[in-house]
Amino acid sequence: MARAPIDRTPLHVTLLPALGIAVWLVIGKVSLEVLAVVPAVVLLGNVIAAVYHAEVMALRVGEPYGTLVLALAVTVIDALST
Repeated sequence: MARAPIDRTPLHVTLLPALGIAVWLVIGKVSLEVLAVVPAVVLLGNVIAAVYHAEVMALRVGEPYGTLVLALAVTVIDALST
């Protein structure tokens, strides 16, 4: 398995949370199905960014606790998305 770089943060991981807040403020809850795709795509990107951060933290804390960090991150994402 390839290791994630822990010395720098990718640009998409920095920009996606800000984009998610902007999309939420501008679009909000919409009734048009076509326009609802935009927040869904941004949400998917934010989930990927959160898992990336959890993976970096897991690499920093080591093997037994890293697995718990990743499991907790996925559980919180799942609980908040429902």
